[in-house]
Amino acid sequence: MKKVKSRFLKVIFLALLILFFVITIVFLWVFIPSLKTKLDVEKFKSSNITVEIFCDNETKLKNAFDDEIYVTYGDIPQHVIDSFVCLEDKRFFTHNGIDLYRIAGAILENVKSRRFKEGASTITQQLIKNTHLTNEKSITRKLTEARLAIELEKQMSKEKILEIYLNSVYFGNSCYGIAQASKYYFDKQTQDLSVAQSAMLAGLLSAPNVYSPDKNLDKCIVRRNLVLDLLANNGKITSKEAKNAKQEQIDLEKVGLKQNDLKTYEYMAICEVAEIFAITPMQAKSMDINVFTFLDKEKQIALSQSTKQQKAKTKSGKNAQKMAISIDNQTCGVNAFFAHTNQDPFAMQRLIGSTAKPIICLAPSFEQNLVTPSTMILDEQTNFGGYKPANSSDKYDGWITVRESIAKSKNIPAVKMLNALNKDELKTKLQHLWGWDDFEINLNMALGNFEQGLTIKQLAETYLTFANDGNFSKCSFIKRIEDKNGKVLYQHNQTKRQIFRPDTCFLTTQVLKDVVNFGTARSLSPDFNLAGKTGTVGKKGSTNNSDAIFCSYTTKDTTVFWTFADYHDLLQSGINGSTLPVDMAKNYYNKIYANNKPLPFKQPTSVVKMKIDKVLLNQGKIAIANNFLPQNEVFEEYFSIYNMPKQISDRYYQMPKNTPQTKNFFDELLLDFKRLQTG
Repeated sequence: MKKVKSRFLKVIFLALLILFFVITIVFLWVFIPSLKTKLDVEKFKSSNITVEIFCDNETKLKNAFDDEIYVTYGDIPQHVIDSFVCLEDKRFFTHNGIDLYRIAGAILENVKSRRFKEGASTITQQLIKNTHLTNEKSITRKLTEARLAIELEKQMSKEKILEIYLNSVYFGNSCYGIAQASKYYFDKQTQDLSVAQSAMLAGLLSAPNVYSPDKNLDKCIVRRNLVLDLLANNGKITSKEAKNAKQEQIDLEKVGLKQNDLKTYEYMAICEVAEIFAITPMQAKSMDINVFTFLDKEKQIALSQSTKQQKAKTKSGKNAQKMAISIDNQTCGVNAFFAHTNQDPFAMQRLIGSTAKPIICLAPSFEQNLVTPSTMILDEQTNFGGYKPANSSDKYDGWITVRESIAKSKNIPAVKMLNALNKDELKTKLQHLWGWDDFEINLNMALGNFEQGLTIKQLAETYLTFANDGNFSKCSFIKRIEDKNGKVLYQHNQTKRQIFRPDTCFLTTQVLKDVVNFGTARSLSPDFNLAGKTGTVGKKGSTNNSDAIFCSYTTKDTTVFWTFADYHDLLQSGINGSTLPVDMAKNYYNKIYANNKPLPFKQPTSVVKMKIDKVLLNQGKIAIANNFLPQNEVFEEYFSIYNMPKQISDRYYQMPKNTPQTKNFFDELLLDFKRLQTG
């Protein structure tokens, strides 16, 4: 019995020994890499914004980030400090950089919920992460964060740490630091913030795009009131003061009132720098570099103002969200950008409505030589094997041309075109355009109903492909990055991939010109060559829409204007692709093309213009007009040389007397017809 017990104890001892070694090895494997990152006090300098941004013409942006005023600790009101400390780190003034009580509580809460629900980072740890580390979620990163936080607390006072933290933390809407946030949300200096306003700003930090008042006022108020309760519970204000502060109204008219029109572009450029170097935006702003962008100041200001001036609400009474992008066709550089959203505009994927029709239906049908701009399609209620799409307002026009169907944004003809396509060829093109892998083509895609949606960047790049003769390129904010000595650290290389033939894109462009001249975007009435497509995303059972989009391009620029509501909300009645986004585009184009109109679209050699018999077309036949037809029965149309009409109209054709003169005349005429027939 003793031998058995002794053997059992040996096994237990051996198991514990092995476990000890395993834990030690794992700890060392994780901890040793964390020692590589050293504390760099230089990164905490108050004047740490060293990045300089240059426009497309390589002139420096005057006072880039000039509204980023640094506020010293002594100028920050006590109720502002209390708001952030009570919410983010209530033991800030007593711990040594990490809060062991909070860590224990977080572990217990996460075990109970069986998921990572609760964090335990102190203000010092957050500052370390924002200045020294990436957003990577790993044990090594957390160990590094904790070690550097403890080290920082040994070298810097609590007041200085909190000062730097409040001047660098992100508050949403491109605002870094308490001074910028005070100006953006309240048009005030930090010293003048009320208790309620301080509580609101503190409440933004965990999710600024969710709790921003201009994007979700109800959630913002709930979050602010939570902070006010914490202030009262911790004895920083009385219950009566908290109650009174909760009654304070948030003036949405002041939110973003003084926002710099260049600010959004600067922020997106910094985000791209951060992506290139795999760091945080705050770290990118502290790099000693010169960033040369594709920014066109005139277009940026015009785009920003044109988008902001068009006011819109959602069904629930909130401000509608808006974003817009303009890309230079030649360089594929983003020359203007604006976003007022509660999410990252380049990560947010949404349905695109009828802006999908040129991409999914029209261009592929030209590419596969299935239709011409004048091909007739029957617009009527149709059952596609159980799928029963309907036109807007349930109106049907009978036989109409492809041109007219796109100009009027008809759904049935679009689905019919998609139904006739070689789906494998289409799938390959979409994979090249959007990087999709695991998906199947379905008829609902003709109307923009995709499983995962598109970002504004993806949609703009696709229409840019039409503007560039079928060549696809990814767009970029940054042209190149140099250090202060002029050494190039990064160069944007424009790579192209041919997605569509030039003739396909030219025919698509000609059809989309009808959209802005006679169709759903006719309120634009441009006096220059412009092609575009409207898109509206509705909701079943409601007359309100969730998204309103207008994509367009000239020979110079490609633009997208997009207005939308939160996922659980809808736009106010009357907003669709033909209204607000078209008005934004009209204002924008009137500003940037007032004295410098873009050139007409250039016809490629693979496209011919031919005279067609109008009467036969109305009968569903595309026939080349003969010389005997009256001019009012003839019209001109563009055709790809790969899909030209062959039949010659025989209307009004009379065989004249067979004289030598007429014989020679008809011999020449027949030769001309044969040349047309053979291409």
